[in-house]
Amino acid sequence: MEGFNIWVKDTRCLAECEEKGMIGAMKARILREEEFGRWDEFVGGHAEKSDLLRQDRRSLLNVSDHTPPSVATPFLASHLFSAYPNRLGCLEQLTKWGRFSGRGKFWVVGLFEGEDLVGGCLVVRRALPLGFCWFYGARGPIVRERDKEIKREKIKEAIELLRGEVAKLARREKAIFWRIDPGVSREEEFLAEGFRFIEEGFYPQTTLMVDLSLSEEEILAQMKQKGRYNVRLAAKKGVVVRRDDQAVGEFWRLLKETTERDGFHGHGEEYYQRMISELGENAGLYVAEFEGEVLAAAIITYFGKVATYYYGVSGNARRELMAPYLLHFEIMKEAKAAGFEKYDLFGIAPLGLEKGHAWEGVTRFKRQFGGEEVNYARPQEFAFRRFWYWVYRGWKKARK
Repeated sequence: MEGFNIWVKDTRCLAECEEKGMIGAMKARILREEEFGRWDEFVGGHAEKSDLLRQDRRSLLNVSDHTPPSVATPFLASHLFSAYPNRLGCLEQLTKWGRFSGRGKFWVVGLFEGEDLVGGCLVVRRALPLGFCWFYGARGPIVRERDKEIKREKIKEAIELLRGEVAKLARREKAIFWRIDPGVSREEEFLAEGFRFIEEGFYPQTTLMVDLSLSEEEILAQMKQKGRYNVRLAAKKGVVVRRDDQAVGEFWRLLKETTERDGFHGHGEEYYQRMISELGENAGLYVAEFEGEVLAAAIITYFGKVATYYYGVSGNARRELMAPYLLHFEIMKEAKAAGFEKYDLFGIAPLGLEKGHAWEGVTRFKRQFGGEEVNYARPQEFAFRRFWYWVYRGWKKARK
């Protein structure tokens, strides 16, 4: 009988959520595929690229018109994302990210004031056993800025509206819950109505941002002494860094060595190949090699004025050459030349909690590059089917 009561409550929950599709003059609805371009422009993913801009970019980076896309540097940040409208916009809210991470199963729920698009969220479907799934709004939702600062109440109101449309999808897709992790700081953290915080999500809550507006000498100077030494050592020993988007096989080879050595799991090779190919100008693969042998590699993503170190690997051979240090310094130099203002090292253990943390080793490495620590708000979840939600949570806990 208790199970029946929970089922009734879940049904009511879905119905109540579906009624929350409109507040005042604002209304939420699911965007049609032909409207995706409009959404990407709102997020900040599209810009007009004239022949002049392309020529400026190639002159600065000394890339010929015949350079294959696999080795070309990204467009200048100001050219690639000149439509960037607000600080909540992010790569993970672009529809190309939905195609990549959702393997084709995603939606955009838009928030409108009249005909004006003022907010929304990319919703990606994640499969679960028994035909269930859950929805993910990575670094979402986002809302249009009217002031310099995002107001908590504005985002909370947007979430309440969007939840009504997401609930309709949840009923159809058998979604158990919806997870969001708005890209606001820990100081700006809020809890949306009906949601609950979770301590860990897919995206790191603490990261380091290196200021690329500094000169190359100043970037080196703000690094830790050991980091500077290792950068110079690798360069002196003859390590060479280059971009090669076709080197996914080498990345995968090094990934297997990295996971075996450091004790974690990665994705299959096809995942990284799709990431490079589907994100296009928003991603690049860099390798550090010595005498023709690739020793380290990194996948970098680009959005707005930020270049992000998304994935990195290093092999077991010639570790004394310190190739990963030069790899990241050269990536920072190239991103700086292309107009990017920040280099996001993307995930460290919080200060003071490094010892025993799963990221203890990688945190020690990343802190050698200096940078400013940034802390994001915790992710939060809304359960559409509460009985199955707690089954899922118990299953996740048992797997740890």
